[in-house]
Amino acid sequence: MVTRSLLIINLLVALCGFVEYSHAATINVRTDRNPISLNESFQLIFEAEGDLDGDPDFSPLENSFQVLSTVQSSNFSVINGRISSSKRWTITAMANASGRVAIPSISFGQDKSPVINLDVRSNNTGTGNSQAPDEIFLEASATPLNPYVQSQVIYTLKLYRSVAIAKASLAEPEVIVGDAVLERLDDDKSYETSVNGRSYHVIERNYAIYPQSSGEVNIAPINFMGQITRSRFGIDPFGAPPRTVVRRSQAIDLNVRSIPDTFTGTQWLPAENLTIAEEWSGDPLSLRVGEPITRTLIMTARGLISSQLPELPNWSLADLKFYPDRAQLDDEKSDIGIISARREKAAIIPNEPGVYILPEIAIPWWNTLTDSLENAIVPERTIQVLPAIDANSGQPEITSLIAPIQPILNAPDDNVSITENETTISDTNESNIWKWSTLLLLVVWLITFIVWWQKPRKNRVKANNTINDNKKLTPGTAQKNVLAACDNNDPLEVKNALLQWGNAVWLDDPPVGLAEIALRVDTKMQEHIQGLNSHLYSSHQNAWDAGDFKTVFVVTAKSLETNTNKAPQAQGKLQPLYKL
Repeated sequence: MVTRSLLIINLLVALCGFVEYSHAATINVRTDRNPISLNESFQLIFEAEGDLDGDPDFSPLENSFQVLSTVQSSNFSVINGRISSSKRWTITAMANASGRVAIPSISFGQDKSPVINLDVRSNNTGTGNSQAPDEIFLEASATPLNPYVQSQVIYTLKLYRSVAIAKASLAEPEVIVGDAVLERLDDDKSYETSVNGRSYHVIERNYAIYPQSSGEVNIAPINFMGQITRSRFGIDPFGAPPRTVVRRSQAIDLNVRSIPDTFTGTQWLPAENLTIAEEWSGDPLSLRVGEPITRTLIMTARGLISSQLPELPNWSLADLKFYPDRAQLDDEKSDIGIISARREKAAIIPNEPGVYILPEIAIPWWNTLTDSLENAIVPERTIQVLPAIDANSGQPEITSLIAPIQPILNAPDDNVSITENETTISDTNESNIWKWSTLLLLVVWLITFIVWWQKPRKNRVKANNTINDNKKLTPGTAQKNVLAACDNNDPLEVKNALLQWGNAVWLDDPPVGLAEIALRVDTKMQEHIQGLNSHLYSSHQNAWDAGDFKTVFVVTAKSLETNTNKAPQAQGKLQPLYKL
């Protein structure tokens, strides 16, 4: 009976997945490169996700392009119970005319693809005269030719051949004058083109070059060596022997400019674009004392390598506990250059309630496109820290209740005026009434406070006595107490038992709260501790599963137990911001 019920549930889930699968299609269009040269083949790629309304009609392409071939492929996947499918059409084509050519919208039944533009350049490849070029030749180019020092230069090498070749080798670029760093950008590209009426097969390579010194930088010619054969299968055993040929590209000379005098930054950053963004793991305007929050700063640059990106200025405050993580560096390469990123992450734990202002972060950089100084800025950020919630009473701590009474006790008497020579009491009777009423109000407040404090104090004494006994507990006993609290499904009991366990495990450096325990365990356990905190103290009660908490806790406790029986060092003891 149970098996039949499970089968019905699985069928319903599968049906729901298929219902989710049938959604409107999304069609994307791209080319393998842009711009292209006239009479040069390129690939036009249509990708569709979802359920298409019909088959594509590619006939509108024939108005501006010569379609050479079309290849279709499909992909079907199930991820986390979600069924998705996609289809791809790869079209090899050649443009009929130069200039900016629009790739028209293609109909897939009622669904339509977007219109994109393709830049087609006039075909000027060749020897530079009216004679037909050689059957094999190389062409090298660089953009820009007068870059700034340490800025990006795109170096392109093309091998043209109209015959079959064998045993071919192509050298890498080499800087023979000056100093520069070279980065290979992508894999070789292959396509067909026409030069002065002759068809060629082209192999294209792209590099990023970063000159390290101003003045002249010279890139040596590239050498090609291979054997020309007349057979499409390589060496022809029945024909003439292959002919070995050597070809050289032209040299590239760069006139590298030095750092302009108008640049005011401490580190030279020449880029096409540079931005700084921030991310928060929670709301910085609703923090509470002792609760951790993580701030991540992301610097992204187009035209720089990640190792060129500097450390961000120090933005920590003395009144906030600050736990920085190691910076992460990433580089994304394409045929148009390198996009780099630097991510700096830091955990913040406030000690006192109040309003804190994190300073503005500004990084000067040089825009190589507009040839001007710019600043990437993260504006100053305000953090609001609220008092911690008392675990026993569910109310803010007493410091937050005393604060409103201070203005009354410290307020000056409006009926007393002080001059340079004497003090005059304008109305003695009214002054006495005000003093007695203030005293009465204070007495009533003290009585109310004593009544409020008496009951929670018993609970706090009991809790403190329990925690003080932690040193008598072994880690194994403390672990059993946590598991028992989970079995009782009592989140407050789990919290107290978890504090006992933390004091038993880290005897030399006991944690002062759940937030510090979270900093000493793995990421999975951190998430469950934060969930327990949120369930206990958040104004919006979140669901909490004692079973999941118990499962993750057992794995974490076992991992700490087998780690050579040594308590891991608290992350709060790490050195600040690693220097990369």
